[in-house]
Order: sequence, then C-alpha cells, then structure tokens
Amino acid sequence: MVGVAALAQLPETCIEIGGGDPSPLEALKGLVRSIAEMQVLGLDQDPEYAGVRAEARTPFAINYGGTDGFKFDVLVDIGNGVTGDYEVTPVGAVDDLGIESIGRLALGNRRDVDVAMEYVDATTLYTVQSALAVLEFVGGLEDKALSTGNATGTVTLATVLAGSTVTINGLVYTAVTGAKADNTEFSIDGTDTVDAADLADSINNDVRTGTYGDVSATSALGVVTVTQTLKGEEGNATTLAEDTTGTTIVVSGATLTGAGGNGTYSNISLGSNSNPFSKRYVWTVSKADNVYTITPTADS
Repeated sequence: MVGVAALAQLPETCIEIGGGDPSPLEALKGLVRSIAEMQVLGLDQDPEYAGVRAEARTPFAINYGGTDGFKFDVLVDIGNGVTGDYEVTPVGAVDDLGIESIGRLALGNRRDVDVAMEYVDATTLYTVQSALAVLEFVGGLEDKALSTGNATGTVTLATVLAGSTVTINGLVYTAVTGAKADNTEFSIDGTDTVDAADLADSINNDVRTGTYGDVSATSALGVVTVTQTLKGEEGNATTLAEDTTGTTIVVSGATLTGAGGNGTYSNISLGSNSNPFSKRYVWTVSKADNVYTITPTADS
C-alpha cells in the first residue's frame, strides 16, 4: 500500500477514465491508488492489466449495492506520448474481495456514478494525489446533488371525463365512473377534489413498476402533486402525460422538475487533501446527463 508520503514523491501522470459505465466512487479512488502502486513498481510500460480490483482501504466495511467490490481494466501508455499514461475501463462488480477492500459506511452507500476523466494532451499532467482530490470533489458534488430534494410535478383535474387517462412514470391511470376496479384506475364520481384524492390513492398503492424509481402523490383542491422518491436530478426525467381527448386533465410538464445537481465548476485548484504544501493542479468538473466529466487544466 502506497502511503501519503510516498504519493507525494510519485511523478506526474495522466489517467483517462472512459464514461458510460457507472461504478462506485470509492472503487474509482481505490483504483487510482492502485495506479500509484503501479508507478512505484515500475508497471508503466505498455502492458494491459485486466480485472484490477479496487480497494478503498479504510477500516470501515460495507458492500457496494449488494456486491463486494468493483474491478477495472487498465491499459498503460495508450500512445498519447506520456510514459505511464493509464487508460481505465470499468469492468463490473465482483463478489470475492476481502472485507478490507470495501468502503466506509456512508461512502459505500453512495449510488454508482458515471465519471469520465478526459485526456487533454501530453503536457497536461498531474499527480495521483490531485486525481484523488478531484474524485473527492466529485463525491462532494454527488452528496450535494442527492440533498437538493426530489423532482415534483402536478396533475390538475377539471371535470374529468370517463375514459380519460394520465400517464405518470410510464404507468397509465384511467378515469372511471363508479368504484375503481384496481389501482390502475381512479374514480370520477365526486368533485375534482375528491377525484384527485382517489387518483393520489391509486398512485400510492400501485404495485406496478414505473420507468424510473417510484413516485408518491398527495392531493389538494383538485390538484395531485407527484414526487419522485429517489433524490437527485435523474428524477427530472420522470415523465408525465395527459391524454388528448380534452383539457380535463392537465399536467405541469412533460417531466417532473426541481431536483438539482447539474452544472460546471471551473478553475478548481486541488492538491493533496492531507498535505496543504503539495503541488496543486487546476481542474474543471461538469455534470450533465448524469455524467461527471473531469478535465485537467494546468498546475497552479
């Protein structure tokens, strides 16, 4: 295991992580530490290492989403003109890592994230310490995204006609006269306020599986408020749609809205989180379409 002091002595390098395959953030950090060990051992001359197992290396233990770890393929020196340039490809979960390889409790409970660390050119290099620091920064953004609330939307009822439908998170609810047969329907025998309450009841007790996560519903004065139960901006993709038979059902928009997390953070100067005197490097981190894109800029 490479200690903090040893990390400070390692040469600058470039780590390229391809996006498109979410993995645990703690596993990514463990993988970067494994790359530090490759540098120490001189494993930086063109080979490919398959199934490198990530190790978070903390004294606390919990598994990642029901599995016991994660592994990556690492291709060294991919032809960008940098000796020891590391191209990383997430492979998938593994279930035979030792307990010492699993992340801390709070960090291990994070959802998997899609991270793309970009290659710029052969002169834009940085230390493993700074790469770890920028992944820590991404972890902070992820925690912030998950604390920004839940996506919401509304369904407004106005003298709904029998046979009218509203689709929420891919699930269709049909207006009926009389008592509803099951929770794919809602009764329109009362006022708009009463009908909205019945629609909310159907949404909350529906056992079907929606397109993304799950939703809950409340109602007041003929308006049903729908809330995605999963936090984070992904909830903004939860769909809403009324039928085209009239204007008796009106949704607030094509999707739920209001959950945050996307944005761009420029000129982030990062070195070692444990050594304030280490050399610092400048990064840009942006998040869009559920992908964190990390771009090194220069040293500072």
